[in-house]
Amino acid sequence: MSAGTYNIEIEKGATFSLDIDYKDSNSALYDLSSNYSAKMYIKANYGGDLYDSNDGSESINNIVITLASTSPNLKIKIPHTSTDTYTFESAEYVLELTNTVGNEVTRLLQGDVTLDFGV
Repeated sequence: MSAGTYNIEIEKGATFSLDIDYKDSNSALYDLSSNYSAKMYIKANYGGDLYDSNDGSESINNIVITLASTSPNLKIKIPHTSTDTYTFESAEYVLELTNTVGNEVTRLLQGDVTLDFGV
């Protein structure tokens, strides 16, 4: 299955939230509360800053992903303290879901990220 495309806009200095209902082909909500993990990566350009949901040394910000059994079963939140540090005008992101039992990685979403600097 190919990843869906969904473009997002992040307001610099504001909390970003995105709630997703991930469903199967019968429109039944997946139970993501156990046996799953998720990662999101935002990259402005090749060799540029990487913003992600990992805690590793490459991580510049804290993208928080919460998985649940009920709607919305996938929540993405980027605190205002993190979005305030963003310097790109445009970037791309990838959202991946890993089934930790079978070690299968599914690219759920990808798309463009626009940073709104405000006034």
